[in-house]
Amino acid sequence: ASALVIYAVGRISLADATAILFVAPLVMTILSVPLLGEHVGIHRWTAVIIGFVGVLVIARPGYGGFGVDGGILVAAACCSALYQMLTRSLRSTETSQTMIFYTAFIGTMISTMVLPFSWVWPNLQGWGLLVFSGLIYGLGQFLLVRAFSNAEASLLAPFLYAQIIGATVFGYFVFSNFPDTQSIIGAAIIVAAGLYVAWREHLAERRQRQVSNAETP
Repeated sequence: ASALVIYAVGRISLADATAILFVAPLVMTILSVPLLGEHVGIHRWTAVIIGFVGVLVIARPGYGGFGVDGGILVAAACCSALYQMLTRSLRSTETSQTMIFYTAFIGTMISTMVLPFSWVWPNLQGWGLLVFSGLIYGLGQFLLVRAFSNAEASLLAPFLYAQIIGATVFGYFVFSNFPDTQSIIGAAIIVAAGLYVAWREHLAERRQRQVSNAETP
């Protein structure tokens, strides 16, 4: 997921890339059927379809948009969704520190193998940015693992979508780009679909707790 994101964000705006990555919760809904055996109703399936329509609105395949790069980011979102599902499944047996260690370790091993084919020696400023990026990314991953280990995904979803705002602000002030009207509409569609899925999951979890409490003597 990280490799795909790094490749794509060099080719499209940060805000558009972030919006497309937020199809991950919708992908989690799809994966929950074969991997977790969960039942997904018509409401959530509709939200998934609408969310991917939002991706098409942003990517504009066939109309001079970034169709290929949009597809790369959807693939990254799929990897991210699978990662989040694995994190949730491991929370009962593994600590946050253990999960983030192995995530970083395996990522380092894989990326090291491709260095001879892609390495460009950075200058002093480049080294500083690399170190800072690594620290921020590691902290972000740790906080994400902690959050998904201690709270329901449906509860976290509204907070996660605030990242689109941050990406838009950074994209404007750092890279001097701002999403156009069509990208904003597509991002709004994705966010609305994702929040609807989170709300439906919250209702399902609440009903399940009520049933469990009612069955408890």
